[in-house]
Amino acid sequence: MMLQSDYFIKLDESIFIFLEYFGRIFKEVKLVNEEQWQEIQHEFQLAEDEKLLQFIEHSLNGSIPDKYQYVINETITEKLAKEIEKVVGFSVEGYQNKISASRVKHIVKRHGEDGYADNSLEDVHDIARIGYIVQNYDNLVVGKENVREYKNKDNTEAKTVVLQKRLKDEFYYIIEAVPNSAAKTLYIVSVYKNKKNTLLK
Repeated sequence: MMLQSDYFIKLDESIFIFLEYFGRIFKEVKLVNEEQWQEIQHEFQLAEDEKLLQFIEHSLNGSIPDKYQYVINETITEKLAKEIEKVVGFSVEGYQNKISASRVKHIVKRHGEDGYADNSLEDVHDIARIGYIVQNYDNLVVGKENVREYKNKDNTEAKTVVLQKRLKDEFYYIIEAVPNSAAKTLYIVSVYKNKKNTLLK
């Protein structure tokens, strides 16, 4: 038998879940007009990091070892640090952000011109625009899986976060490993684009 108080508690929980879900949708569906979308696309195109592009090219042609890393951000923004801390449970203030040559190969193998998952990043210039997404992402959530390649100080697998940026007709995603370690570094695990908002799955 359900008491009246139990009924209202369950009703409150249902309303909260609905509002939370609606809030996520509302945050994503921003009121952006055509001129603003064009400006975002223009900023994205101009944001190519030429040195990162060279690093990508050297990674793919094998002229640098897989362990070599490129620094995307010497220090991540305060906003990014706070949002990551909120979902992983520890401070990442002062962390760097890097990508390795091996991860560049992984991204292209999976999402490049002949990618086995898709070819959303057939233009490697879009990979060289990672910095723009990191600085201008719309949403951030904790990742579904940890990464064994990057370890915490207690030797457990690092958690991940997913950054999402809408570019009008598609979404750009970055998966970052967030090890709780003395290295104080985020590591880009993967990058891809998708027509769908996969964060609402």
